[in-house]
Amino acid sequence: MKKLILFLLSIVSFGSSFGQTYNQSTGQVCGAYYTTYRTFTGTPETPVDATLSFNWLYCGPNYNGNNYGNLDVYIIVNGDWVTIADMSDSGHGCSWVSEEFTIPAATLNAALNSNAGNVEIAVSISDGCAAGYGCNSYSDPCFNATLNYTYAPSANLVVDNANTCIGGEVIFS
Repeated sequence: MKKLILFLLSIVSFGSSFGQTYNQSTGQVCGAYYTTYRTFTGTPETPVDATLSFNWLYCGPNYNGNNYGNLDVYIIVNGDWVTIADMSDSGHGCSWVSEEFTIPAATLNAALNSNAGNVEIAVSISDGCAAGYGCNSYSDPCFNATLNYTYAPSANLVVDNANTCIGGEVIFS
């Protein structure tokens, strides 16, 4: 019994070192002038906030000299769109812009529980150019999103005999 208690205490004391990292990317998505959906699969629940690293590219300047882009990012929770980002950028047309957004743990967990263990995002980027007007080698607008967070692995332990006497053996399966 002492060994079991010491083992359990070591898990509690050093539990944070047992964390695993979830890291998945959408890959580069271009031609995203209209709302584009992407899914992060196999997302485990987490007690900590997640980071959505986001790189995006918009066209500019166009023939009128406009050089701006608008970015909207949503996470889908029970069929509703929850805003993660609603922002504008100017002066970086045809250059990749990097952003990081925090997704609260409660929102992430609600999203994955309402979508069969997956997290779905919706992305819309608009700019001053006609759809697909394009920067060199790109059919803009483009984006690449990466979802990253730490989670604790889970275990479902069952004691084979709950009536063990002091000094007896406990076997988990």
